[in-house]
Amino acid sequence: MPLVYNGQQILLPADAVQALTGALGANPVELLQKGMNYDRKAEREMRVLDQYAEAAGMNRQQYLEQLEGARNEQLLSAEMEQCRAEFPDTPDPALKAIAEGRMASRRAAEAQAAEQQRAELTAMQQRIDQTVAQAREEANIKAWDEYETIANVHRPEDVPPRVMELVNNEGMTPVAAHWRYQAELNQQAVRIAEKNQTNRQTSPGSVAGNESDTSDPFLRGLLGL
Repeated sequence: MPLVYNGQQILLPADAVQALTGALGANPVELLQKGMNYDRKAEREMRVLDQYAEAAGMNRQQYLEQLEGARNEQLLSAEMEQCRAEFPDTPDPALKAIAEGRMASRRAAEAQAAEQQRAELTAMQQRIDQTVAQAREEANIKAWDEYETIANVHRPEDVPPRVMELVNNEGMTPVAAHWRYQAELNQQAVRIAEKNQTNRQTSPGSVAGNESDTSDPFLRGLLGL
């Protein structure tokens, strides 16, 4: 199934997409698309942030801390004004304490919500990993079943080492590795036959080596012609 990112099309295995759809209860292609687009947007935003930090003579961390400090001051000032409206006769130090307490409670609630969201994302990622692993295992079993049928090989120890090498090192399917191995065997047989033919032609007593008449059946049989 196609997924488009940065103008390029990426093909995803249909079986894996279907398995993930069942595990997530949503279209995984859309989720991946949104996530990849978000990552790309975040990269652009980080580049801009680094440019502002450099202009201020700071690194990214220092610039972010300065921005966070300024934002907290603004939030505290706004919270104090809210408290002043509720408690008009309260002195500023008490208003500041009330405002700071409210902000701390709000931050704690936000941190708890963020932790819950992280736990949900972790659980979702675990389900995705399990589903992908299961899909790969099922696909691997299916691939070897196909190989068993085509190659008539029914025991792991009977699988040619070259086939296992192609599967493990080059990521080929067992069936593709089987046909590659057969092609290599055929090429090897052709080379051996050509070499034997060359040896016969250049050996003593051959047609190419002397001018003896080899039309006699007995002589041809003796010389292997």
